[in-house]
Amino acid sequence: MTVCLLSACGQRHTAISLANDFVEANAADARLMQDRQFGKLGITNRLNDSVVDALQQRPNPFYRQDVDYPNYQQGDTLYFVRMSFTHQGDTLSHTFYLDQQLKHVVAVK
Repeated sequence: MTVCLLSACGQRHTAISLANDFVEANAADARLMQDRQFGKLGITNRLNDSVVDALQQRPNPFYRQDVDYPNYQQGDTLYFVRMSFTHQGDTLSHTFYLDQQLKHVVAVK
């Protein structure tokens, strides 16, 4: 059981690092996303390729418009982690969808 818990903690840490790296590399101005906090790591298979494609193509004022996302294969199970942050006094959140290997951010909502 301890191994399972350590593995889950390790996966969450990897997901948070990946999301933070994505923000730093792709945010229009990462300094505007203050007090970042992350929720639990989750898993979903409810997104289909058209939803992922729409998320990848949707303009988001917080990120550069030319973000290079990896290919998504229909039916892939994705991990997700939610990040809340403060922007100009408001608390906002983004959800990062990550591939099964926890190597790439596939989409942001």
